[in-house]
Amino acid sequence: MLTLAWLNKRPNTAADRLQLAMCVFASHGGQSGIQPNGVTTGVGIMEFHYKNGGTRAMQVLGNVTLNNGQDAADDGVRSSRLRLVLDAAPTVDGNGIPQDLALIDVDFDRNNVGSIVGPGDGPGGFGLTFSNADAPNPIAASAVYSRDDTQNIVTAMFGSSTYRWRLHYTGNITWLDANNSVLDPAFGGGDGIEGPNTGRDVVLIGLDSIIIGGVPGDYNDNGVVDAADYTVWRNNLGGPAAALLNRGSGNFGPINQADYTFWKSRFGATSGAGAGSLAAGAVPEPTALMLVLAGLVAVPTFRRRAA
Repeated sequence: MLTLAWLNKRPNTAADRLQLAMCVFASHGGQSGIQPNGVTTGVGIMEFHYKNGGTRAMQVLGNVTLNNGQDAADDGVRSSRLRLVLDAAPTVDGNGIPQDLALIDVDFDRNNVGSIVGPGDGPGGFGLTFSNADAPNPIAASAVYSRDDTQNIVTAMFGSSTYRWRLHYTGNITWLDANNSVLDPAFGGGDGIEGPNTGRDVVLIGLDSIIIGGVPGDYNDNGVVDAADYTVWRNNLGGPAAALLNRGSGNFGPINQADYTFWKSRFGATSGAGAGSLAAGAVPEPTALMLVLAGLVAVPTFRRRAA
């Protein structure tokens, strides 16, 4: 079983991008005549992380092979799986539709050499498709992200909120700066990602969302405004607004000092009705927080030696 996790990092460099001549998911996992079973062998998982304002598409010059289901030569079962992980809340429009996301740019060099291939379509839509890596039974027909636009719904959560997309295998990803993974805003309604029957790329087109508001100032959405939220603010300072959950309603644009001030005013709160039981004067300042957090990290390193 192999899991490949691909994160959208900033700042980007050409050395960081994932560009492949070809890509094969769930290749044969058996040895010495043992057939793959699609559960413990013959499994490939592609895990995309939403971070820093988007996902980072894999650039494949040639074919993407999805070995998913019973092998055409009756040589065992393979499982090509897809997982979307939200490390931040995606942007949604006024109707609650999340932003489109780019996954795999097939035939990246646009020389008409490269497509999605596989062992052939089998029962339940197996072959040439991914399956849901988080389904109760990922090798069941019900777990397949089919090529039917009405069925292939990808769901991911961030905090208590749920976001949904439709997975398309015939979308189009257009780059403004491919080396640095910057999509061209002139295409796809301003995001460089177009929907079904526009190309041969794997894309996610926003469907709907259920946004559940948490405690204002609780940047990690654990139910209380505490020191851990300072760490989230510090690590994302200057980054996109989507990286900060439960932001103050008056704070806009990149994450800034105002978000620290808002967190400080809310320290100890467990609801939206103002500060909690801790007085504002008891809120630790950044220097003290750094020392406390460093101490917490250091604690597990001390162990008593055996006699």
